[in-house]
Amino acid sequence: MKEPSPGVKIGVVAGFFVSAFALTWLALIPVNLPSVVDRLGFFCAYCCAAGGVMFCWGAIAAYVARKHNWSPVACFAVGASLFAIPGLAWPIFHSQPFAGRGIILLSMANFAGIVCRRLAYPELSDEQATAPPPPLTLFPK
Repeated sequence: MKEPSPGVKIGVVAGFFVSAFALTWLALIPVNLPSVVDRLGFFCAYCCAAGGVMFCWGAIAAYVARKHNWSPVACFAVGASLFAIPGLAWPIFHSQPFAGRGIILLSMANFAGIVCRRLAYPELSDEQATAPPPPLTLFPK
């Protein structure tokens, strides 16, 4: 994997912050939409902002994982951590009984981990990435 240019790095970081601001704004506004079309539009905007954060965070974490030679499992965990922590905390700290946004964040955690692992290690299949490490031996070959 070659080193990305400074322009690409700045673009990914800027995309992360813009998408994170949009996702935070969409998550915190109260929503009382009357029609199904309005609700569907809000859901699509929420998923689009979450997808932008997911991809940019996956690209940042994949770059760090390749630079520090992390395993594919650790790369998946770092990619998923950004969404998993707020997704689990959403029902606890939010006053609304409906935790749908938290469930969306938890499902995005899985996708963010997959994106991060595939950007860091594109040559590995899913089975190879999740395989356990080989057992320890006294006499290596």
